[in-house]
Amino acid sequence: MKDLYLKLALKQIPRILTLVDTDMTSPTYGCFDREYWHYRTADFPCGMSQEFVLPLALVYKTEFRDNPFFGNEKIKEIILAGIRFAEKSSHRDGSCDDYFPYERAYGAASFSLYAFTESYLLLDIKDDSIETFLKRRGNWLASNVESGKLSNHHAIAALALYELWEITGVHKYKHIAGEKIDLCLSWQSTEGWFQEYEGCDPGYLSMTIDFLARYYKKVKNEDLLKALKKAVEFLDYFVYPDGTCGGEIGSRDTYIFMPHGFELLGSVCEKSLEIKERYLSCLKEGKDTNFEDSRIFGHMTYSHLMAWLDYNDKDITVRGRPDIEKDFTNSCLYAAKKRNYYFVCSYSKGGVFKLFKNDKLLFTDTGIVCELDSGKVCVTNRIDTENSFQGQVRGDVIGIEKELFYYKRQLATPAKQALLRIILFFLGWLPAFSRFIRKLLQRILIIGKDKAPVSFNRTLHLGEDGLEIRDKISLLGNENVKRMYVSTDKVSIYIAMSECFNTGALKPWIDLNPYLDKLNSERVVEITRKLK
Repeated sequence: MKDLYLKLALKQIPRILTLVDTDMTSPTYGCFDREYWHYRTADFPCGMSQEFVLPLALVYKTEFRDNPFFGNEKIKEIILAGIRFAEKSSHRDGSCDDYFPYERAYGAASFSLYAFTESYLLLDIKDDSIETFLKRRGNWLASNVESGKLSNHHAIAALALYELWEITGVHKYKHIAGEKIDLCLSWQSTEGWFQEYEGCDPGYLSMTIDFLARYYKKVKNEDLLKALKKAVEFLDYFVYPDGTCGGEIGSRDTYIFMPHGFELLGSVCEKSLEIKERYLSCLKEGKDTNFEDSRIFGHMTYSHLMAWLDYNDKDITVRGRPDIEKDFTNSCLYAAKKRNYYFVCSYSKGGVFKLFKNDKLLFTDTGIVCELDSGKVCVTNRIDTENSFQGQVRGDVIGIEKELFYYKRQLATPAKQALLRIILFFLGWLPAFSRFIRKLLQRILIIGKDKAPVSFNRTLHLGEDGLEIRDKISLLGNENVKRMYVSTDKVSIYIAMSECFNTGALKPWIDLNPYLDKLNSERVVEITRKLK
């Protein structure tokens, strides 16, 4: 089972070596953004892409089974070139861009700095010019914050700064790393999860656990261990019988599972071993989510390589779950098991749910999608943070009442791109303006909401013979609905790590168009379904 980690990760190394410019005479030597240096479809390099040096450092340093990259000096040259290109392409303050020029992206700076410091320590590099660059990026991380509460970013920034202290001996990096850990802990709910934008995202929680566990391995802080155990206990409910994790019930709609932290915690938290055993079964069955996107598979690759290195081979008995009914009121998440059924639901997202029978996914419901006569689309699966919804759990019955929100997929156009580039050309050098643009884009693409003239009631009841769903859709305005569905893989916000292929995406949407005549004439319709 251990080698499943290795099988998944090693196959990504040739992809990484395809992404990087290996021409030593090229001005972009060491750049891992193929869209920039090869296709020329981007006008700036993505700073996040430089984190690919870390998987290369791991395969260069470690004699994994069937590892043709071990000890290959060309690999080491590419690692050093990758770090040096990051320095060359960064801003004077050490920051880097991710999605647009002059962005100064906190996440990209954190992930890439960690990749550089870990690689530097792993390969025992001694290079004054590289250390100068690492300190410049570390100084920028230490003195800046980002809009939105993203716990995973601060967890990885803390780890990167701590390792920067290990490299340089400059005590302030260790101190600031501790401050960032304290900030993360302040964002932990009493239920165990860490804040990600508007709430709890189980997928990103696995990532936060991953980096905090690596930090704990270095410092052995008991308060941090207590927080990690609480996070693992919470996440246990959302690593499912088929071994997948999270999904559209979360605040960021992700199926991420990063296993390294669970291997590290195995000696002090047996629940983490039960979770990773379920995940390994998922890998064995080929049910894991596919993250082989050119921008996002780096984190997953090095986490799996490290999980192999720190594999905990303690024998455990993975017990079947007892029947449960667990209501997490802070996150508005609910989990229940009755006989052969396992059910999870987000009632702040309009009753988005997953239903499993034994270890098989029976159905995934990501909410009602309506297209109005005007062409506008409205959805039920947006987190409602303004308390305009009512969600109530009574025994094993969940009742939800809320209004739908408009959804519009924002796409780039030549005019939009030209306008943004012109504005950034003149004002992007101002850090405050870059933060304003990023905050504006977050509001447009992630957290901004406009209510639609449609209301929605959903009642969910899990019995021993399956799940009953009763939906009531009411039209509040004069518009009619021309198309309506129950979606199975609908994501209504922009998140880089979401909308990756998983087996639930193969479940077809349910056509509700036969109910439209009644809805449009009577302004209300009720629909009952039974899943078993």
